Amino acid sequence: MTFGVFGVARVLILVANFLVSAWVIQKLIGVGMSYGRACLVTLIEYAISIAIGFVLALIGGMVFGGAMMHMMH
Repeated sequence: MTFGVFGVARVLILVANFLVSAWVIQKLIGVGMSYGRACLVTLIEYAISIAIGFVLALIGGMVFGGAMMHMMH
């Protein structure tokens, strides 16, 4: 069922994970939080995770690139 990196199965799992995470956040906070607000919190959580991953990938690229440049000399 998977076709490539972003196959149908991966997209369905990502959507299900998002919805379940929002539901868990809503249940943990309690009566004062609506499901829509819990979805917003989950979306912000995903955005922060992607940003951290991007920064770590840049740092890893710089370290690996520096090591490769050092090995070329």
